[in-house]
Amino acid sequence: MYWKKSSIPRTEATVRQASTVVSGFVQDLMAAGKLPAGSEYLAADPKKLFRAREKVMGSVQQQAEQEMQESEITALMVDSR
Repeated sequence: MYWKKSSIPRTEATVRQASTVVSGFVQDLMAAGKLPAGSEYLAADPKKLFRAREKVMGSVQQQAEQEMQESEITALMVDSR
């Protein structure tokens, strides 16, 4: 796996931090009247985000591996940094 288990890719935010932001945003939308009352089910707990990320990243990784097996290697490059 190419990502850290405890953080959200690209932001280095933890799953708990991301769920806090998402849940707060849902509350703000409800307070502003953009979402109807009773939309609390849209709040994201850390486990919900973790499972969703695992599902998406797993399918993307499988797709990339399949594409690599089906395609022909045409170049090999090395970065010497």
